[in-house]
Amino acid sequence: MIETARGYSGEQPKGAARNTNLLEARLVRAMAIMEECIEHPLSTAEVAERAGISVRHLERLFLTHLNTTPAKHYMQLRLKLANKLLTDTNLPIAEIAFASGFASSTSLSRAYRREYNMTPFQVRARDRAGAGLRAD
Repeated sequence: MIETARGYSGEQPKGAARNTNLLEARLVRAMAIMEECIEHPLSTAEVAERAGISVRHLERLFLTHLNTTPAKHYMQLRLKLANKLLTDTNLPIAEIAFASGFASSTSLSRAYRREYNMTPFQVRARDRAGAGLRAD
C-alpha cells in the first residue's frame, strides 16, 4: 500500500494496458492484416485474433484512433481498391468485385452506391463519356 497520495503534478504510473505505443502497434498490425487480405476478407474476429487482441479491444482502438469501426474501415479499403481499379483499368466489373473481396458485381454495386452515390457501371459510363468513348 502507498502511504501518501501522489502529488497533483505527479505522473500517473502506466500499466502494460496503457502503453499507447503497444496499442497503436496493434492497430497498425490490424490495418496491415486487412490490407493483405482484401481479396479474401476476414471477419473482425479473425483480424483481431491475427493482431493478437480481443474483438472488443480492436473495436475500441478503431473508435479511439480512427473514429470508425473495423468493419467500416475494411469496407472502405475494399471500396477504394474497387474505385481505383474502375478508374485505372479496363477490367470487367465482375473481376474488380472479386479482386476487392466481393462475391459478385451486385454486392460490389450495392456497397459502392452506399459509399459513392453511384454504381460502378455509372462510373465506367461517365469515364468513357468523358474520354469520348462509347459506353457499352
